[in-house]
This record gives sequence, C-alpha cells and structure tokens, in this order.
Amino acid sequence: HDKKFIETYFQNIEQFKDSYLSLKNMGLEEELYKGLDLSTLDYNSFSNRTINLLRQKQNELIEKQKQEEANEEKNHQTKENILNKSSTIPQRITDLYNELKQNESRVVDSAKRLGLNFLIYEVDQWGLLDVINAINKNMELISNNAQINESLLYNTKTLSMFNGIESFLANSTYAKDYSNELKDTFEKGFNDKVQDIIKRSKIDRLDSEKQKIENEKVSLIERFLGKGKLQKAKIDNIELRKKVEASKEKKEKVSLEDSLADLYSYVKTDLGGVFTPEIKEFLKQVNNETYVMNNVNIENLKLQIAKKSKEYTTNGKEYLIPIKGGFRKYKTQAMLLEDENKRLQTSMTEKAVTRQNIPSFMQANKTDGAIQRFKQALSQIKEITSQEQGENMHSKEKYEEQNEEL
Repeated sequence: HDKKFIETYFQNIEQFKDSYLSLKNMGLEEELYKGLDLSTLDYNSFSNRTINLLRQKQNELIEKQKQEEANEEKNHQTKENILNKSSTIPQRITDLYNELKQNESRVVDSAKRLGLNFLIYEVDQWGLLDVINAINKNMELISNNAQINESLLYNTKTLSMFNGIESFLANSTYAKDYSNELKDTFEKGFNDKVQDIIKRSKIDRLDSEKQKIENEKVSLIERFLGKGKLQKAKIDNIELRKKVEASKEKKEKVSLEDSLADLYSYVKTDLGGVFTPEIKEFLKQVNNETYVMNNVNIENLKLQIAKKSKEYTTNGKEYLIPIKGGFRKYKTQAMLLEDENKRLQTSMTEKAVTRQNIPSFMQANKTDGAIQRFKQALSQIKEITSQEQGENMHSKEKYEEQNEEL
C-alpha cells in the first residue's frame, strides 16, 4: 500500500531525486530555488521544475559541447589554411619578383646588343629582396604562432589578413605594367638609335656634297658673274642644314614599326634603295632580335613604309632653287639661297628659345613606375604582417596564462 500511495501522490519521485542530486552536484541549487514561494509550493510543480531544469542544462551542455567541437574543427581547418597560405603567399611574391626580373633582363639584353641608350632604375636597385625576406620571416612566425594558438578569433583574423594579401597579389598588374614601361623605354631608345643613324647618313652626304662644291674650280669670269658668291651660299646652306639635322628633336612616343618605317623609307627615297654599311648592319641585328620582331607587325610596317616614302622630304639634296639660263643666274641663285639661309637660321633660333622656355617640371614629369608601386605594396604587407605577428604573440601569452590558471 505504501508503494502504491507513493506512486500515486509522488509521481516520478525517482527521476525527481536523480534530477535534484544532479543539479546539486552541478551547483545549481540556487537557480532551482530562485523565485519560488515555499509557502505555496507543492510536490508536482517542484518536481517538474527540477526535472525540466536538469533537462535544459543537459541540452545546453550538449549544445556547448557540439559548438566546442565545431569550433575546434574550424580552428583546425583555419590553422591548416594559415599554414598553406604562409608558404603560397611568399612564393607568389617571389614568383612576381622573378617575373619582373626576367622581363627586364630580356629587354635590357636586347637593348645592349643593339647598342641602344637604355637607362632604367633596375629591379635589383630598389632593395626589394630585403622587404621580401622580411615578409617571409613574418609569415613564418605568424604561421608558427597560429599552430599553437587555440584562439579561433585570432586565427580567423590572421586567415582573413592572409586572404586579403592573396587576393591583392592575384589582382595585381605590376608585371604587365612593368613590361609596358620597359617596352616604352625600349621603343624610345630604338627610335633614338634609328634617328641617329639617319642623321649621320644625312650629315655624311652633306659633307660629301660640301667637299664637291669646295673642289669646284671658279674662273675669273665665273667669279665676276657671281659663282664664287653662290659657292659660299651653298656651303653656308649645307652647314646650316647639318645644324638643323643635329638639333632635330626626337619623338618621345613612337612604335618600333614607326622607327623602322622611317629608316626603310629614308633608304628608299634619299639613298635610292642602297643601304649604307651602318644601316645594313643595324637591320641585320634587328632581324636577329626576338624581342624586336615579336613586337613588330610586318604588314603594318609595310604600310607605313609605303606611306612615309610618299611623304618623305629630302634634306641636303634639293637645296638649290632652279633658275633658268642668263648671265645673272649665279647671282640670282646666290641671292635666293642667302634668303633661304636666313630663314633656316631664324627658324633654328626660334626653336632654341622655345626649348629653353619650357619649365623644368614639364620636361621631367614622371609618375610612379610599376616597380616603385610594387615596393610600396610590399612595404605595406611587411608592416601588416609585423603588426599581426605582435598580436598573435600577445594572444599566445594570454592563452598560456589561462592554461596555468586552469
């Protein structure tokens, strides 16, 4: 009868007892009694409260355990990603550096073989390797710290920083930009070389013409008729044209096709298709340069040669204004040629004054190049990784202190 009575009026008493003892062992008695009015408390409500509170706490513990396991797995995966990226990012930076070096070497070597005036601030002169080595060291230390750091927060932050650097490097255009800069510098040096070759050829031809004029015999009658004056005007004209050739400004921006078209059309029009030894040797070298030929469109070159040949004006050849017959032809030619000489002299003086009046900041207005921007980016990565390394060391010490307390 006692058992039946207890089962009837004290339902779930065994479960209640077990639940109560469990809560007591968990130190949750205070929470169990919190807010209860003992004067109106009955068994059923108290036993249900006890059983439900234990069930709630057990569920919370289960969820907490699941969350801890999930965080532990996430932290493990995060560490793996950090370890992986701590090697792939430095490798990507090194690969980019090597790509810049290889592109530079290819262009510089070609410029040297062709004897171009090719001055650049080379990759090695920027001190990039020192910055890269510092980044590699920082990345290694950060990765080592992360492997013994159980703080998911700090490891997640570290991985986020690595992801940002990785994305930045993947989207960078330094190699492409530097190749374009090298190409522009090469094209300018190439054009300078071509124009110097043309200039020397023209001056040589003018000197040859001058020699012929100086060797001409002038009789007394011819001198009376003005041939001596005409001879002097011719020589003066040649000297002025040599100065004009020597003072011609070179283009800042010109393609390889444009430069070669200038050279070929000069040979075709002024030299009658006959190559001088210097031009012949230079073009032979050009044809053997892979870098040049890879950047020249042959069909476009042919079109430009045809176009320039039609437009080309000959300097130092047709400098005399034709005068028909008569005993006054020497004096008339001399007078006209003297006027032309004055015009040339005035034109040269005006151009010289104009060049002198160009402000210096306009003559050398250069923007930051790809290598300088690359170094600035690397310096920022170095600074970021240095800061991150310090934060990870702090979190590691804090984690060790917590372990000691436990």
